[in-house]
Amino acid sequence: MTYPWEDPDAPIHIKTRQPVMEIFALPGPRFDLPKRRPADELSSALQSVDFGIVVMSHRGYSNGRLSVLLSSIPANYLVAVSSDSIAEEDVEGDRIVAEHHGAAFDHSTPWGGRAANARHCMDCTKWDVTLFLCDDVWLFPEAVSDALRWFYILKAHDVPLASLALPGLETYADHQKLGFKTWAECLARPDKFEQIGPSPRFVRTPALFKNPFGAAMVLSREAYNDLGGFATNYWAHDDVYNHKIWTSDRWVAAAYPGRGYMHLGAQSWHHGESVEYVGEFKDATGMTANESGDLQVKSIYRWMEKLGPIFRKLGGTPGV
Repeated sequence: MTYPWEDPDAPIHIKTRQPVMEIFALPGPRFDLPKRRPADELSSALQSVDFGIVVMSHRGYSNGRLSVLLSSIPANYLVAVSSDSIAEEDVEGDRIVAEHHGAAFDHSTPWGGRAANARHCMDCTKWDVTLFLCDDVWLFPEAVSDALRWFYILKAHDVPLASLALPGLETYADHQKLGFKTWAECLARPDKFEQIGPSPRFVRTPALFKNPFGAAMVLSREAYNDLGGFATNYWAHDDVYNHKIWTSDRWVAAAYPGRGYMHLGAQSWHHGESVEYVGEFKDATGMTANESGDLQVKSIYRWMEKLGPIFRKLGGTPGV
């Protein structure tokens, strides 16, 4: 197989697999940041959950973003980094950052696009409950414990939960509204995120939630296995997985309120990802995104009738 960047006539931005959206900064571990946050105090019920965190990365070391993320995770959680970097120096760069922050490291190879790496993330870890992250997010101090607690609460109320969306905010378009002069300052000064309040988009949750974002979501291993896991023939692992959830008639997705993550903007999306290698939505689902969307909306309304009272009891709404 010949990849786009191996073509001798390819433009330089494809040969170097330059990210489409990139914040330029120094590579490697961020020694100005802690290796991890202080450990969370968890109830005995939450301590009993077989839980861990996996991070999907592609050259996350290259501008320090992987280090920024790992520094925001409390110290008492198991963490694994799955990198699909290609060049040896890039693989080693991601490995060094992972090890600096006390995370396990696994190399996803051969490169197969982000969906293949997403599947590798779940293949190289075996937790019953997994917080799935991409390397371009930063977590608020309470994010992990809140996500685990809400997952546990909803399961305890017999919600057939496959995926739980963390509440989040985008930095690319909204960095000035959030108090940053430039987008690059978001990566340089993640400490300034600490003062930001909850996302208004999630104020009406807990609720059924149609499209959990693949950069920050909690996954049930039972549901993941039942649904056949992430498809590898379309790059957007979350879009296809949400399709699988809502068309299964067995599982649902939900969201909860509060502060979860800040998104630093698709840093792993690079110019070498052409359609013939990363696929289209129809390749993975047999239908267009609009056709799938119609089915998903019908499904969520059916589930709202059944599960709505539970979400109201928990202080939320049937669906958002």
